[in-house]
Amino acid sequence: MKFISRSSNYMVVLKPGIQGNHLTGQPSVPGLYVRFRDGIAEIKDEEIINLMKNSEGFRNGDFIAADEQGADPFADTRSQLEPTHVISEIKYGHIEGRKASETPVKIPAAVKKLIEEEAVRMAKAMLPDLLKEAIKEMTSAASIEPEKVSKATTKNASAPTVI
Repeated sequence: MKFISRSSNYMVVLKPGIQGNHLTGQPSVPGLYVRFRDGIAEIKDEEIINLMKNSEGFRNGDFIAADEQGADPFADTRSQLEPTHVISEIKYGHIEGRKASETPVKIPAAVKKLIEEEAVRMAKAMLPDLLKEAIKEMTSAASIEPEKVSKATTKNASAPTVI
């Protein structure tokens, strides 16, 4: 099953680990943790899936369950793990150049839908004019002077054919 988190590096503690005590001879108890990578955790074990569904984070909405092909609803709002890096080139104690990594622009799904609808509307409005221009270009390229056509056909008709 696939679980999707709001944050990209979320970790759920399903069973806390208990440290062992050497004086009393009590062994340590390993914990059970699930780490989300880029906001997604895929789990195949049914026991762990049940623990995930019963956890506090699932009830509070920190992460949700999705089917295997489900779209990520938090992809537009999730922040990156790495901050943007700025590299300053220093020569002789002075800054010569500054290079910053690009920050990707995240556009919400609603805005993307509006942009697509507007693009379709604009394409429909521009289509008749584009078709008229294309037809004019095709007809002007196809029109040949009739005198040149008749002279070319008479020359070819009188020429002997060689086989």
